[in-house]
Amino acid sequence: MIIDIYQIRLTASSEQVRAAETVLSEDEGARFGRMTVPWRNRGIIARATLRHLLGVRLGIDPRGISFDYGEYGKPCLAQKCEGHVSFNLAHSADLAVIAIGNGVPIGVDLEEMEDGVDHDLLARDVFSSRELAAFREMPRDQRRGAFYRAWTCKEAFVKATGEGMLRPLSTFEVAFEQEGDVRMLTVPPEWASKPWSLIRLTAVPGFSGAIAVGSPLIIARRHEVHGLFGLS
Repeated sequence: MIIDIYQIRLTASSEQVRAAETVLSEDEGARFGRMTVPWRNRGIIARATLRHLLGVRLGIDPRGISFDYGEYGKPCLAQKCEGHVSFNLAHSADLAVIAIGNGVPIGVDLEEMEDGVDHDLLARDVFSSRELAAFREMPRDQRRGAFYRAWTCKEAFVKATGEGMLRPLSTFEVAFEQEGDVRMLTVPPEWASKPWSLIRLTAVPGFSGAIAVGSPLIIARRHEVHGLFGLS
């Protein structure tokens, strides 16, 4: 299974934002129009880039792409945009990540690693009792990175399943060692029949991210998006 991962900087000129807006649907434009700058501009660039990448993948005009939404709000391609393509998008601050695969559950999470956050307190809601015990045994100077590694893996998983905030993050476990492969340790029973892979995103200092995919043997192809839809 090949997963394409696109890293996008969301900083853009007013001209680029206006050009990106022309790709969006009417309801997308209205939704972003209610946001404040710079979140509005970042959202427009991220969504327009997603449409562009899906359009290239499907061989259609990005303005012709239609989305449906799952029971808990996860977007997917509408039936008329057939192609067995799955995708997910996450953004934090001025960085976004889009992952695109072929019909498998896929979820992305990205977080800016902020200072001044009480990670020990947040860990009580995010970790299982076993994870929390391992976390508290770590030296304090390693806990910040460990928290974000675990948190983004867990958020990516619940985005892949489409459950989002309805699935308590403490009900399943991931490995969050500083070195080594990322992996699921336990999986909720209703999802345990599917093999799950986790991909850690480490390319950008100050950010932590992960991709969860309902498939084994993942090959990750990484790309950067420069400017408006410029790929490398």
